[in-house]
Formats: sequence, C-alpha cells, structure tokens
Amino acid sequence: MAWRKVAFTERIGLGTRQRLPSLSVLGLAAMALGIVGDVVEHTLISHRGEFVMARFPLGQHIAHLTVVVGMVVILAGIVIDGVRSSQGRVQRPRKERSRANR
Repeated sequence: MAWRKVAFTERIGLGTRQRLPSLSVLGLAAMALGIVGDVVEHTLISHRGEFVMARFPLGQHIAHLTVVVGMVVILAGIVIDGVRSSQGRVQRPRKERSRANR
C-alpha cells in the first residue's frame, strides 16, 4: 500500500461536517454555565457562615449539579438524534437458518 499525504482532518474523519443536535447544544450551554458558576464559587465567593452540606457550601453543590445535568442533557440529545436518524433506515432481511446437518 503506497503512502500518500493526507490532510490531518481527513485522517481522523473531520472532513465531513455534521450538525450538533439542538438538545446537546442546550446541554453544552448548561455545562458552560455550571463551569463558570463553579469557578466563581471556588475562587470569588467567601463561604463564611454559609450552609454547608457534606463539608462543601451549597453553592458549590449547585454548580456541580448544573455541570452533571448538562452532561446528561448532551448525552440524551445524542441518543435521541441517533434513534431518530436510524428510524429511516431500511432493515436488512434476516439470514435464514442454515439447513446443514450438524
């Protein structure tokens, strides 16, 4: 097999552009909001006298929960898009059982 120069994007399969499911975009936005909230909670906000649960302030728990919910929404968007796109495919006929003597 002869070696040929191929663009990096072609080698790793980035040559075709596919749209990101809209539910996944919503999850990505929620994740970004949670990450920004997490950075703010860890660096800028003083937590003296704040309600603490499991040794962490409630604001940090909420920021982490927002990131996790964003991840779940991204995954749900990908799964829903995959199911939706596979419904239009034609089902292949099943193989018949072999009648060979075994």
